[in-house]
Amino acid sequence: GHYWNAAVVTDQWTTEGGAVYETGSDGKTKSAFSIRTGHGFEANIGHAAVVHDADGTRIACGILTQREILETSLSRYPGYTGDLNVKGSINVRFNGDDSLTLQLKASGLTPNCKDCGVHIHAGTSCESNDLVLGHYWNAAVITDQWTTEGGAVYKANSKGKTKSSFTIVTGHDFEANIGHAAVVHDADGTRIACGVLEVKW
Repeated sequence: GHYWNAAVVTDQWTTEGGAVYETGSDGKTKSAFSIRTGHGFEANIGHAAVVHDADGTRIACGILTQREILETSLSRYPGYTGDLNVKGSINVRFNGDDSLTLQLKASGLTPNCKDCGVHIHAGTSCESNDLVLGHYWNAAVITDQWTTEGGAVYKANSKGKTKSSFTIVTGHDFEANIGHAAVVHDADGTRIACGVLEVKW
């Protein structure tokens, strides 16, 4: 039956609770609602979500899974005094096969920057250079792939913009990367932008 914490709230998975959808004449819907169930994020992972017809018949079902995606908004690297003013974001998707795909969307980069680096670092803060540390990978599993040879690079266009992505293996999974600093480098390796990776909800 319905999944809720009876010690915290009464069952809100009802019409009165607002747990409903409406369809148009074409049978399509894009509905949303907010309710309290007494269960947090982790407690809902792996549970069945069910769609009912007007008479209550169960007509569709799916199992809730956690999207293993991290993201961050970029800001100026601590201590960087150059002319570049990078704005944008980094999105990291974990693929379920030990690999991750990093996507950089940014502007304010050096125009036509080719094979410039973007990496996840061992540090967990962008407050100071000392806290960012070096590349983050599991040396017991693999050599450092946060390199040009490893493919951890972006390419900017003539306006200093990029929408680049690459896939690598680092030996660290989704959970291990949460809270780590992601760093954008200029062509000469200078660290120009930084952001701390958080779970994308």
